[in-house]
Amino acid sequence: MRTASSAATGGSATANELVLPGGGQTSAYVDLPNGIISSLTNATFEAWYTMHEETRWTRVFDFGSREGVPNGEVSGATNPGGAGADYIFYAATRGPEPDAQRVAMRNLDPLFGGGDAGLIDGEELPIMDPEVPYTLGTQRHLAVVFDSAGGSTPGTASVALHINGVLAPEITNPADTPIQLANVNDVNNWLGRSNWSGDDNLNGSLNEFRIYDHAFDAAEVQETFTLGPDALPAPPNVLELQVNTATGAVLVKNALPSAPIDIDYYRITSPGGALRVADWNSLDQQGVDATGHGEGQSWDETGAADASQLAELYLLASSTVDSDSPLRLGHPFNPTVFGLGESGDLVFAYGVAGQPDLKTGIVTYVIPSPLAGDYNHDGTVDAADYVVWRKTLGSTAMPDADGDGDAVIDSFDYEIWRMTFGNVLGMGGQAAAVPEPGLLAIGFAYAGLGLVHLRKKHA
Repeated sequence: MRTASSAATGGSATANELVLPGGGQTSAYVDLPNGIISSLTNATFEAWYTMHEETRWTRVFDFGSREGVPNGEVSGATNPGGAGADYIFYAATRGPEPDAQRVAMRNLDPLFGGGDAGLIDGEELPIMDPEVPYTLGTQRHLAVVFDSAGGSTPGTASVALHINGVLAPEITNPADTPIQLANVNDVNNWLGRSNWSGDDNLNGSLNEFRIYDHAFDAAEVQETFTLGPDALPAPPNVLELQVNTATGAVLVKNALPSAPIDIDYYRITSPGGALRVADWNSLDQQGVDATGHGEGQSWDETGAADASQLAELYLLASSTVDSDSPLRLGHPFNPTVFGLGESGDLVFAYGVAGQPDLKTGIVTYVIPSPLAGDYNHDGTVDAADYVVWRKTLGSTAMPDADGDGDAVIDSFDYEIWRMTFGNVLGMGGQAAAVPEPGLLAIGFAYAGLGLVHLRKKHA
């Protein structure tokens, strides 16, 4: 989600920055929606900020709640007094000192596992107090990275602080914390204001503030620092090889809903020899995105296709993979090698057009549901579903009987029906005996990285 803020008045900054005048807690600040932190598992908080005055315990961000008010939520710019109860914050000053900073979390609210209700007992954990010199009026890049499983012991999280692209100097950075984001009662989600009533609001400006729904590594922090506040980092190239463990159907899918990826090469390998060339419907065979008949104008099978490797190359162009249009490769996985319904050993690599290095994709194994063969959608897998399959055999436009999701009704979908015959909605996966083909009067032979983003307002 991306939201743009309008600029408050006061201070001295460029025309494109969000300016906050500072002073007491009734002065201007930014209030973000409730619940945006506690709903996350991992997060990266990123900001480009400038301070114009030395103020006490000034927050760039403070997401949490306050003691002594109903549900911990402060109404508007009122300042009822009290300490912070639950929170995660970054203070650009420690006391009045701009050359000293703090990152801290707290969980006091018993409704969120804190205080006497839990083991955390309301302490600030972790506390990181780096001392990074700062000159008033200069822009600083900040990244606070929360990793729910990054602690040194099982069940603990980690918090890391990066300033201007590098880990801030501190005895322990990243630092462990027993507090998870779900433990934070985040009803006061503020930029430029503290959940402690005695702290000053920010006198300065925010060029940009972002919340990502994953924990950045050091390379990602360095990338966004280098790019600056006017450019988002490129999304990771994540393609998924989805493998049906009953029929061997294979799809190349995009795991990112809004980031199409152009590929010009892929390779599937199996150390255990679980590939079958005869059932591989290559992009070359399908004529996918071919631009002509000359060399390199289409996908070409490359290398020695066998039970251990399948690969294709598009020399002069590429194919786009987005979340709505996977690439289908037939049924090249052989389920009998590892056992019907069992995961295999496939390794998936691909090349992104214009990039020299291969990417390693995700491989997921899918087991058909107990009602995967319910082709007439009546809650029972029975002979009527066979009739639907038989009438649409060979179709690519009528998906009801496409049990393995390869976009064509074929013998593999019959196998799905046969596997699930007798299953009834609500009764689990207990299949009955499948009637012999003769009893059905048949005659044939046929051997599927949140961004919360506060941008400056441009004129």
